[in-house]
Amino acid sequence: MHSDPEVVDLGATPPERCHAYHRLVMEQVAPEELEDLRGHLQRQHAYGSERFRAIIEAQLARRVGPAKIGRPSKQTSPSKSAL
Repeated sequence: MHSDPEVVDLGATPPERCHAYHRLVMEQVAPEELEDLRGHLQRQHAYGSERFRAIIEAQLARRVGPAKIGRPSKQTSPSKSAL
């Protein structure tokens, strides 16, 4: 049982509280933001700004956002002739 008054005020039973909390969240999230959140969750990407993702990537030492699509850019260093 929750003793936090704000949680208890959401409803008398856990299902009522869950439903009330869901309504509160949905009032604050725009439909396009919800779609973006779902996309990040489905792809298991961190949701947030580029700065936030960079911090998380540094901590985890792995990519947490979408990869760039396509081939890597060719390096434009002076090339040695094969001849």
